[in-house]
Amino acid sequence: MFKKKVWLLFIVLFVCTGLVREIDTVNAAGAAGSLKLGVNDKLTKIDAVSTKDTYYVSLRDLSLELNLNLTLQGVGIHVKGNNGSIELLNDHATALLPNGKAIPLKTFVKNGRTMVPVKMTSYLGFSISFKPAQSLLRVYNSGAKLDDAAFVNQHKKALQQNVTTGTTGTKGKVVYLSFDDGPSATTSQLLDILKKYDAKATFFMLGNNMNAHASQVKRLVKDGHAPALHGMTHVKDKFYASPASALKEMNDDNAILKKITGKSTTLIRTPYGSKPYLTKAYRDKILTQGYHLWD
Repeated sequence: MFKKKVWLLFIVLFVCTGLVREIDTVNAAGAAGSLKLGVNDKLTKIDAVSTKDTYYVSLRDLSLELNLNLTLQGVGIHVKGNNGSIELLNDHATALLPNGKAIPLKTFVKNGRTMVPVKMTSYLGFSISFKPAQSLLRVYNSGAKLDDAAFVNQHKKALQQNVTTGTTGTKGKVVYLSFDDGPSATTSQLLDILKKYDAKATFFMLGNNMNAHASQVKRLVKDGHAPALHGMTHVKDKFYASPASALKEMNDDNAILKKITGKSTTLIRTPYGSKPYLTKAYRDKILTQGYHLWD
């Protein structure tokens, strides 16, 4: 029975990977449309897409990479870093600085994700390097040890690929893989399959299971998958006992993730889905603490 389940999972992943790979590549003439974003000394997998001469990235991806705290407020999204903050207003055209000054800052929503200009990071204590000839787009702060020349040299091969390929043109469907309730004793087999087909996934994990399978948590992060939260108990009456109990489970889950990997996350999925249990009171309690719900 176990072998049948693994084989079925293999088939599903094979089909999904085929769909994910229905992506056109663009030649050098279109390469300027998309670059991989550098953060300090790391070349991330975040695609920075050029729109009207401005590079935009997913706010969620950026927040995970820069450890930003996002808080939903009535007028917009409050973005807080270690060395600065900014509030993105709901009009998608304006932002507020901590001193109350309004500045023009265009954002937009694409495929359900809020896209923000890379230049926004300058208000959070980061500097920005952009050298089109070297396909370099990098944000950095005092944590960076490499200067631009050393960064380009270290990531030379990957940056050269930016010149010949890109991700601005897509066709067909894109599949987003996510897995709940783990990790478990079989997560390593799943990670092997994902690695074989160069596919990435998001893992919504339970705190107790992370404690029991810490090595799997470390591996999935190392392999480039996204860690996310699913609470502690997965027991309906305990998780939804009150808005405070739901928030506590996510906070405890996040604390375990950080203990194991050194990283925390704002991405959550509540047990049993958001309906009918995640009422407005629960949603407000959790999301105002900076968490982002992926149902």
